[in-house]
Amino acid sequence: MNDNHRRVLTATFVQLDQLTREIERAASSRHSPFSGIAPDLQPVQQQVVSDYLERLRERLLEAYQGLGLQLSRPRVSASWAIQTSLTFAEITIEETSPSRLRGYGVLSEEDQRLIQRIQGDLDRIVRRLHAYVLEGLGRDLGTRLKDLGRVPVDLGRVALLERVIREQGLVEFRGSLEALIERLEAKTFDIAVFGRVSSGKSSLLNAVLRADVLPVGVTPVTSVPTRIVWGEVPRAEIHLAERDPLEVGLEQLGDYVSEQRNPDNVKRVVRVVAHVPSDNLRGDLALVDTPGLGSLARAGARASYAYLPRCDLGVLLVDAANAPGREDLDIVRLLYESGIPVKVALSKVDLLSASDRVRARDYLVGQLRSQLGVDVSVGLVSTVGVERQLSGEWFDREIAPLVPQAGKLARSSASRKLAALDQSVVATLRARLAVRGGGMNPGGGDARRRAEQLALDAEQLLHEAERKCGALLQAVEGATPHVLQRAVAELTRILKDSAEQVSSGDVVSDALVSVAAEASDHVRTWLLETRDQLNQLLQQMSAVVPGFPVRLEELHVDFLGQPHIVVPTELASLELDPPRWIRRLHGLLEGRVRQALTEAAAPAVTDALVKLGSRLLPWSRAVLKRLAEQFGGQAEPLRAHARALDGGAEAGDGAALRAALDALGGGQAAGSPRGGTH
Repeated sequence: MNDNHRRVLTATFVQLDQLTREIERAASSRHSPFSGIAPDLQPVQQQVVSDYLERLRERLLEAYQGLGLQLSRPRVSASWAIQTSLTFAEITIEETSPSRLRGYGVLSEEDQRLIQRIQGDLDRIVRRLHAYVLEGLGRDLGTRLKDLGRVPVDLGRVALLERVIREQGLVEFRGSLEALIERLEAKTFDIAVFGRVSSGKSSLLNAVLRADVLPVGVTPVTSVPTRIVWGEVPRAEIHLAERDPLEVGLEQLGDYVSEQRNPDNVKRVVRVVAHVPSDNLRGDLALVDTPGLGSLARAGARASYAYLPRCDLGVLLVDAANAPGREDLDIVRLLYESGIPVKVALSKVDLLSASDRVRARDYLVGQLRSQLGVDVSVGLVSTVGVERQLSGEWFDREIAPLVPQAGKLARSSASRKLAALDQSVVATLRARLAVRGGGMNPGGGDARRRAEQLALDAEQLLHEAERKCGALLQAVEGATPHVLQRAVAELTRILKDSAEQVSSGDVVSDALVSVAAEASDHVRTWLLETRDQLNQLLQQMSAVVPGFPVRLEELHVDFLGQPHIVVPTELASLELDPPRWIRRLHGLLEGRVRQALTEAAAPAVTDALVKLGSRLLPWSRAVLKRLAEQFGGQAEPLRAHARALDGGAEAGDGAALRAALDALGGGQAAGSPRGGTH
């Protein structure tokens, strides 16, 4: 054959390969809603088409080699091709801005706001994917996990990441940052059990605890994550979004954590902590039961994914009677990418023969290796009959040895999470800089600069408000001397002027309620001041962005759910009846009353104030979060309008992005950021 023959045959084979890929896309069950092809093939038909196409591709390759034709080497990598497409996707999304669309006709104020929000949502998704590709996640997960653990916890690094996340508006990393800070503050090693609906998570934990603590069933049961820790007295703490926490017996746990009795978490359960006197929980170990994945109860599944970055070790339970599904593999991948090691177990192995157990385990090991590139040993567990001992043996072999070193393991977990967050932030900044082409419009317009400065002022205000929140509530928890001082003064006055017996408990309770109300009023006033300052910043931002078409709405705070003091019942029985002769000696009487109240009432008063503070803190932070969401909902369209006026320049110019990258040590064009590999 001459060169012309080779060119014709090569072009023909390449064309056949392109047609084959188009047929694969047409036959795929995952069609885009924007595709012009209607998916009408049944799964068996899709499989047959796929088999034939694979045979055709194999025959093409054989023919190619038989004719002595040379395959051309790929010119670009898949990751580079994806990065290029994502860059164009971000540019395309920018074309949907209201400032561009106004060239095609007038847009209403409502349409402009809606389009800006949609544009922001699309942009965030594409940017996160862009950062994912740049970060190299999913490659050699096992090695990456080891590399992440080699970086010591550096609190200065945590503070630097917090500043970069705040200044660059990387809101998608706030959850991971909070999880890291929680890990640094926690004293336990948290092991979370994940798995699809009815995979046996709750049953396994009950078997390990040797008690029927968690409700079980064949339908979706667990609706919110349930944290289980050691406790001398069996009980459960139920933390609710709109009510004071409840303390119930373990037999009532199902009323709050089961899908049947709390569907879609209608009771607004925020957190559940079960205290169980089990020997397997001694030390600093905590077990977490998570809602099932792949469930029709989607709120529970979302809660499971949200809990991922907060655990220190993930246990995936796979039903031995079913092949591992996409959710199972996703959990393993996400845990590794979050810097969290994984243990895997096959449940319900009592349904399989000895030989089938081996085959099922080998198949699962093979799937994890082929799909994710990780080598994970798989245990066998059961909670039925004589096979129940398998669960105990698995726990003794895989989990019990971790208990003595829980503190060290918790620190290692914090190290991995810090390194994983570090890598993700650096990759996201690089993606932004890549789209900016190295710094488009570095000068920026005055309106944009001023709007961005006001947005930064708002972020700093909220950050300072959250810091002040902790200080205020520490004052609440330390207000026992004020309560006693007020009660002593009132009781002394009453006893001095009256010969009648008075209810000392009522006087102390009134003083406690009064001081707590004053403290709550301080919190209320401070939150209202924060709201007013945010309103002022929003108005200033509107004033510096000319031609903004949307009327701003006042930010508001709802105080209906503000926690209140719960007066301890033991104060009701408190009685003081000093001798009549002491009542005539005011100085001696006051000293006796103070001594008696300090001994009899101070512990109960302190406990009540600490409990109030523990409820006020998450409540006030939730209020700040709602204020931030209200502010962001109106500030983002303003910022987008300012960028449009400035020719599409984005928040944080190229110089700011480079400065953030340099601060994190990720400003180099190639190589990996601090603490990990690409």
